[in-house]
Amino acid sequence: MKFFQRYAFHPFLMAIYPVLALLAFNIHEVNVSVVVRPLLFSLVLALALLGIFRLVYKNWQRAALAASLILIPFFSYGHLYNYLKATPVFGMQLGRYRLLVPLYLVLMGVGLWWVSGRNRSLSQPTFILNILAAFLLIFPFVQMGGYAVQQAASQKDLQSNPKDSAQLVKEAVQNEPDIYYIILDSYTRADVLQKDFGYDNSPFIDSLRKMGFYVADCSLTNYPATEVSLSSSLSMDYLQNIAQNLPAGTNLGTAIFSLLKHGQVRSKLESIGYKTVAFATGYDWIEWKDASLYLEPEFNLLSLREMRPFEAMFIKSTAAVAAFDIQQLFPQGPAEIDTISYQDHIKREFFLLNQLEIMPTIPGPKFVYAHIMIPHGPFVFGADGKALADPSKYENADLKTWKQGYTDEVQFINGYLLSILPGLIANSEVPPIIIIQGDHGSKVDRFPILNAYYLPGAGKEKLYSTISPVNSFRLVFDTYFGAHYSLLKDVPYEPKDISQGQFTALAPADLPTCPEK
Repeated sequence: MKFFQRYAFHPFLMAIYPVLALLAFNIHEVNVSVVVRPLLFSLVLALALLGIFRLVYKNWQRAALAASLILIPFFSYGHLYNYLKATPVFGMQLGRYRLLVPLYLVLMGVGLWWVSGRNRSLSQPTFILNILAAFLLIFPFVQMGGYAVQQAASQKDLQSNPKDSAQLVKEAVQNEPDIYYIILDSYTRADVLQKDFGYDNSPFIDSLRKMGFYVADCSLTNYPATEVSLSSSLSMDYLQNIAQNLPAGTNLGTAIFSLLKHGQVRSKLESIGYKTVAFATGYDWIEWKDASLYLEPEFNLLSLREMRPFEAMFIKSTAAVAAFDIQQLFPQGPAEIDTISYQDHIKREFFLLNQLEIMPTIPGPKFVYAHIMIPHGPFVFGADGKALADPSKYENADLKTWKQGYTDEVQFINGYLLSILPGLIANSEVPPIIIIQGDHGSKVDRFPILNAYYLPGAGKEKLYSTISPVNSFRLVFDTYFGAHYSLLKDVPYEPKDISQGQFTALAPADLPTCPEK
């Protein structure tokens, strides 16, 4: 008890709590390494304030109280600002810097005046703030610990789950082809682009066909979101079927994140000697960091011109956002934080595309899993193939502006793929298998997807216009590796309760129409 009254360590706990709370809230999407710079910044800020006030007050407890009275409003400012900006109070817009900044300054001034009182006992407020700060830290640690336990349990459940009986026969194919699974996140079907976006994608589709690709004109994703769509396609089964074979009480919503990284497609190929090649995506839950070869661009921790989305989110939650939004200090104005954070996304996508181009030089056989976050937002590429100077105009844009950003990214990735694919085919010693697929459609209609296949030999003859992702690797494995999966019925499902494995098949009347031939 006396320890908490005597030693004032609450400023440091107050400094790290916002970072860990933000990490805990986003733990399923980011890697813990993203907190390094925010934590360092927060701790250095706390230490600097403590040192300054120690020089002023000549007392550690008083200095700590003053430091915490600055840190608390500093780390809460962005949250309050964003809330008031989105939620008018009695019809008034209070989310304005000219209102909040003076209010915060007055409150901090009053707090520092109170701390300066020479005759006040500091033991009790020191005790209260130490206990409060320590108590707050319990919540993010419990949340992150619970997530880790759930992940470990789901992985164990999947490992104990009986594997399918179908086996790949290495000898079934004389020379193992490299397999490319290229996911274009949110890429919709050509007829939807024409009908809902007013964009003619036929030149790209025709170019794919001239290269030897089969494009499934009527393809629909089986599930309308990345985590459910890819966990199904990489497992070659419907999630409700997988859920039925899991131990009672298993949360499928947690298990699918294990399926995303260690599904049947990957494990089957690795079992017959395939190397796995994967790339950074910016989303930890879909990154295969334990692949045979995991590729990611370098990130300079010392450069303030490079910023991850988590770091931008953190800045926006603090009073630092007010400084960034002052036009005179930062020539690029209010978009500066976003513009810097977009650079990480731009750099990562260019890196992936450039590395994809040289994949044939890596000795095979290999399974290349390339999840390209295009045309998924943020929209950072123009139709001319160049990165945009300020992509923030598409954030919270009206539908017309959003559609323009989406089609620009479609044109960008179209051009890049058409420059890469001929080399992938021509430079491969054995004709490769290439699947180019949208994990789901755009927000206009989540089910229609681009679904294109380059299958050498007789494989192309087995494709059909309505093939869906759940059957992609069933067909590949049956055709080229002597497996006997057979195809499932192609059905699109809406999630009802993912945790329990409950999904509802779309009624025929709700199915998107298929383009007429």
